[in-house]
Amino acid sequence: MRQKTGYIFICFFICLGSFAFGQVKVSEFIQASRLSEPGDDKLVFIDFWATWCKPCIHVSKYVETLQEQFSGDFYAVSLTKESRDVVTRFLPKHPSRLAVAIDMEGETFLKHGITTLPYGVLYNTKGDVVWKGHPADLTENRLRSLIRRNRNKGRKGFSNIVRVVETGGGEYASLETYRPERPVEVFINRSKTSENLLYENGKYTHFAGKLDDLVALLGRVSAVQVDVRENDNRFVEVYALNDIWRNGPERILGEVYTATGLNAHTLNKEGEVYRLTVKDPSRLWDAEQLDWGRDSPKFLVDDMQIQADNVTFPELLARLGSLLGAPVVSSYKDNTPRDWKLQHRFFDLMKNQLYDTYGIEITKDTAVYTMVILR
Repeated sequence: MRQKTGYIFICFFICLGSFAFGQVKVSEFIQASRLSEPGDDKLVFIDFWATWCKPCIHVSKYVETLQEQFSGDFYAVSLTKESRDVVTRFLPKHPSRLAVAIDMEGETFLKHGITTLPYGVLYNTKGDVVWKGHPADLTENRLRSLIRRNRNKGRKGFSNIVRVVETGGGEYASLETYRPERPVEVFINRSKTSENLLYENGKYTHFAGKLDDLVALLGRVSAVQVDVRENDNRFVEVYALNDIWRNGPERILGEVYTATGLNAHTLNKEGEVYRLTVKDPSRLWDAEQLDWGRDSPKFLVDDMQIQADNVTFPELLARLGSLLGAPVVSSYKDNTPRDWKLQHRFFDLMKNQLYDTYGIEITKDTAVYTMVILR
């Protein structure tokens, strides 16, 4: 009898410990949702996934449509137990607009007995599981019915359902979508080093990355044309109204230099460049060729390919020059947002793609180009 009583107490404390940390344990949030915000009156959906799971990629797009349609009553979190490095390398190639989080210890996976992916679990506002299964089986009608039936069941609070318990002392993204209050806002972060994002988020353009990349994009030069000491090449976040980002880059740069305490000087230098000559402007893609949806990154770049959605010709030249490690110049003037898809690793293949797809000729040349010195 005493042994049985001890067993009951052990079970009780195990259960108590699991509830003390919430139904969903998260090590860190990699990104906040770009479609919704968490709320105590919303159902919470956990989309279990992994980067190696190809069906998960397709399912996440379906969950995005649910999130967009039911943003006022439903909040989705994509949860994986892979490392931050794996996830941050994956997201630029397969962008998501959902909140993305890591369960580093795999405790939430273990709690729900997740053995196959993709898989989803839906909690009501009290923290009770009201549905689970393959996310594709959570139809719009079923979700609408679950929202209606669980709307007034009491509130436990999102933060009590989803608990962030840091395992390595690292930073994690806030769940709240940041809303700028001024036309241009600049933040300097000395600890972050790797993220490189460029989004149009509603009325604002959001950049997050190293200082040399920001100056290159705004100055319409390649990163190799920006000379900044390593210690000064800090991580910068900028929020700027879209019109200012497109038409007033000098205003943004002024605020960036003030925030970093650096001054910019320009000089001309002669050296090797890539020269792009637009032979047939009618073959340039318009902004409808690629459509990554609202609040998606402008650039997707990996070791082989660069893709760009709603990016001007000068912006493309700047990013391409950074990838090729040399300035890219052109006499063609065009600030129309366009879409681009190009292989950049092998020059001959890139040359053929540029001409066959866009009617653009690329040649190696020697020319005078601008250098931006930051001190």
